[in-house]
Order: sequence, then C-alpha cells, then structure tokens
Amino acid sequence: MIKIYIHTFGCKVNLSESENIKLEGSQKGFLFVDNIEEADVVVINSCAVTELAEKKCNDFIKKIKKRYNIKVLVTGCYALILSKEIKSYIDFVLDNEKKESLVEFLSNTFQLNDYKQTSKPKLKTRAFLKIQDGCDAFCTYCIIPFLRGKPKSKPIEKVIKEIDDLVNLNYKEIVLVGIHIGKYGIDHNTTLKNLLKEIIKQYQNKNIRFRLSSLDVDEIDDELIDIVEHSNGLICNHFHIALQNGSNKILQLMKRRHTAEDFIDICNKIKSKIADCTIGTDVIVGFPEETDEDFESTINVLNKANVDYLHVFSYSKREGTLASKMKNQIPENIKKERAKMLRKIGKKLKLNSELKMIGKTAKILLEKNGGGHISNYHYVKIVNDNLEVNNFYNIKILKREKNRLIGGLVE
Repeated sequence: MIKIYIHTFGCKVNLSESENIKLEGSQKGFLFVDNIEEADVVVINSCAVTELAEKKCNDFIKKIKKRYNIKVLVTGCYALILSKEIKSYIDFVLDNEKKESLVEFLSNTFQLNDYKQTSKPKLKTRAFLKIQDGCDAFCTYCIIPFLRGKPKSKPIEKVIKEIDDLVNLNYKEIVLVGIHIGKYGIDHNTTLKNLLKEIIKQYQNKNIRFRLSSLDVDEIDDELIDIVEHSNGLICNHFHIALQNGSNKILQLMKRRHTAEDFIDICNKIKSKIADCTIGTDVIVGFPEETDEDFESTINVLNKANVDYLHVFSYSKREGTLASKMKNQIPENIKKERAKMLRKIGKKLKLNSELKMIGKTAKILLEKNGGGHISNYHYVKIVNDNLEVNNFYNIKILKREKNRLIGGLVE
C-alpha cells in the first residue's frame, strides 16, 4: 500500500483541495499518514501569494528531499513558477488546472486502479468545501489571478451533492471557500445568494451549520445580510471582509473596489442587524506610497468599523504585478513597525469582542481538548467533562481566563 503525506501551505482553498485529495485517495487505496517519515510520497499543496510563502515552500521541498528517500509531488500556485534549481528536488509537478486529477495521476503512476477502499481519513468537525476558483479582479499587489485563472464555479447541484457527501461523513460545520467566493456563479448565471438560499432550503432542519469565507466589501448587500440574519443560525453570524487598507489613496493604488467609508458602513450595518456577529478583516501595511497619515487612516477605520479581529500582512513585492513597479517602496523596518502596531491593536479588538460575549448564551461545536468554536467564531473552553466531540451544545459564556473564553452547559 502506498503511503502519502500531504503538506498544505496557504489558503483555505488549498485546505479544501487537500482534504478532497485525502477523501478521493482513500477510496483508491492510498493510506494517508500524519508522519512524513512513514510516507512513500509527499504531496505539497503549495502557495505563492507572497515571496515569504514561496520561500517556505522552497525550504520545505529541499529539507524533505535531502532528509528522506521519498517521492515529492508539488501542486498548487507555486507549481506554476518553479525555478529550474528547485525543480531538481521534485519528482512530479501538477499545476492548479491538473490538481483535480491528482489522485488519478497517482493511481496511474503507482498502478493502484484496482484497489478498493482500505482507509478513511481522520474525521474532523469542520470541512472546507471549495465552491469557486479563480479571480479576475487583478488587485495591483496580487499574483493570484495569474496563477488561478478566471473565476469558475461549481454548479449549485454539484455543491449540494458534495455537501450531502460531507454530511454523510458526519461533518457538522462546512466552510464555503474559494479564491473569490463573491464571484460565485458568475459563469453559471447565478449568485452566492442563490446558493445560500438553496442550502437553507435543503438543510434548515439538519444538525449542521455553514460558514462563509472571505468576501469583498462590494459583494455584501442588504439581501445577503438578510439571508444570514434569517437563516436561524444555519449560516454563521461571522463575516470576514477584506479591507486591505484604510486610506482611500492606497485603496485606489491597490485597485480595490471600495472606499474606507464603504467598509465602515457595511460593518456597522451588519452589526446592527445580526446579533453578536463578529467581523474579521485583512490589512496590508507598507504598500508603496503609504505615508504615516495613510497608516493612521487605517487605524481610524478599524476603530470606526468595530471589527473583532485582524489578519495583518506586510506588503510583499511580487514580480509581475503592477505594485512591484510602483515608486516609493516602503522600507522593511517601517513595514515591520506598522505591522507590529496593528497586531497590538488587533489584540485589543479581539479582547473587547470576547469580553462582550460574557454572560451570553451560544451554541458550540465541540472540538478536541474540551473546547470549540461558537457560531460567531469565538473559541470557548468548556468546564464540563465527558462531552462528545463533534456535537453541538448550548452553553453560557461565564468568564475570560488565560486569554480565552470559558463556558458551561446551559442547564
């Protein structure tokens, strides 16, 4: 039996694709292992969104090839831009267009077509379901449209079929992911809102919940907010909305499709309509031309929008993008200082968000180690013992202790 170790870099789309490879590969007779030392083949689902991501992939490829007598297959975004030097460490390369046939490729390569299912991947509480791929926004800092291609979506019927498969595997939370899920359905004359309506129709009485991954500001309207608000908890009260910067000057240079005021307005509208909804966001600091005043604008926007947590990134120059050719590139020491300041602010925002939950009731999906995430994505540690993993429980949030929320079952 061929043993495979999968190492995933990057986004939730890659996580979804890796999980799908495990599911499909298990049915073909491959055994997926958690320890690289046991593997015959390492599948690296790579990322190239930043130079740092590329370097991490490079370092990992070199390390395992030098350390282990093992076959290495690289797929994902980095597979499209591999240097001649790094290719010498790799046995097989499959780009994103061929990723869906990766298991078939392995089956043919290792002659496993006749195997029946002999293993099952380990059950987790949360599944990542890719509903969409590709992007044509061409933000000036981003290389992904060149690596993932134009937007393409799974038909609603196929998404529902794959949800059914995940439900049958006893997953209790399904995260709808894509490179740009706000573009869902553009190639099938439908929308993300239509997909959510069908999900609510099909699963409103099921013991399951759904979570949306990242959306852009201009992709959230009153109808989408109403769908989430009136889903009776089926669609989680949690949005991740990409701000990227709080300066309108920088947003224009990034070729974003919203203003700082748009972001503030949509966040406040969501908070006013959906109870206990959390909002996370991404921010890039140190983009070319960013002044101290621009950075202060970002801080002000985050406070006015009342966001709950931040993902902070220092701008990373990517060859082939418009931003890489811009003047006034920001020195690394200034990027690091601004990122450090924002992360400190992010901790305060998260703390304030958690403190607001004390005394409230919520439904938790119990994960390992006696805790789990409630619908709005806050993690809560449970004081009760002998509870079953992968079950929902109604809890009351009692306090915050040791940097986390503590809760107990509602009697």
